[in-house]
Amino acid sequence: MSNTIHGVNLADYAAATGALANQSLSFDAILNALNINSDQWTEVCAEYQFAAMTDMGTYMQYYGNPGLSPKFSNLLTSTENNANAGANSIYSQLMGNMSNLFGGADDDDDDDDFEIEPVPSDKKGLLAFGSIILCQHPTDTFEIYGYKSDLKDMLENSWEIINQEGAIETLEWLKEEGHRNQQAEIDEDTIEEIKEYQEALSPKVKLNIDENGNPTDIDAWDIERIGSVARYCYAAGYIDQQTCLQYLEIASKMAKGNYQNWSEYAASFMTGRLFMYGGSPANFAAAILEMLNNPSSLWNTYPLK
Repeated sequence: MSNTIHGVNLADYAAATGALANQSLSFDAILNALNINSDQWTEVCAEYQFAAMTDMGTYMQYYGNPGLSPKFSNLLTSTENNANAGANSIYSQLMGNMSNLFGGADDDDDDDDFEIEPVPSDKKGLLAFGSIILCQHPTDTFEIYGYKSDLKDMLENSWEIINQEGAIETLEWLKEEGHRNQQAEIDEDTIEEIKEYQEALSPKVKLNIDENGNPTDIDAWDIERIGSVARYCYAAGYIDQQTCLQYLEIASKMAKGNYQNWSEYAASFMTGRLFMYGGSPANFAAAILEMLNNPSSLWNTYPLK
């Protein structure tokens, strides 16, 4: 399975959207840099709109500094690149200095800082929902890497969420409908994709697929997204913590009504990912196996049942 579409990867897409939003580059210049046409750009956006959410670290890094992408480095002037140096430096500090990441150095940046309240001690188990998708962020708190403005851009680009109304509408759609009642589209690449996903998860997790190669259960694909979208929207300031916790409670009830353990939950999620979205299984499979194998992980600390 290719990790690019029309020669464009997630980093290129993030750099392109960042350049469109923050740089003095025309849409035609963006297309020329990517060596694609407008129709192909539409397909690129469709491919990466959810990947931006699941690999937010990459998306925010290149969105904040498009010059990091070789396809845009020669188009951006040194002045423009320097203007984004702050964003780049933030990412170099992410794993080494959490306090610098969340503490704004200037008063002018206060509006871009996250306002995250501590997780109530009796609700920490709810953070297990959304922890696959948020695997590149702290999983035991509501904290999110980066800046609020970048998170809001991602929510708008990926989910068309720009306010409380949009957040609730999306969460209700995931709760009531989502993808679980839609017919999966199976093409000639599906068999190879199934093999790739199963190899990445083996032997701990087995996909929910019948003898004809059709998915039998993908409910956790929607349940996990309830968790991640609720947590993203809380961090963005679109919903308060109480509302976020209410949707995490909904996710918990749905999961416990469908699955006996986290392995079953993970199998359902990855089957949904495979058939309803696609993309490389590597990051999510690694996160799942880590949470299943690590005795101190959220999943092992808070068993599903």
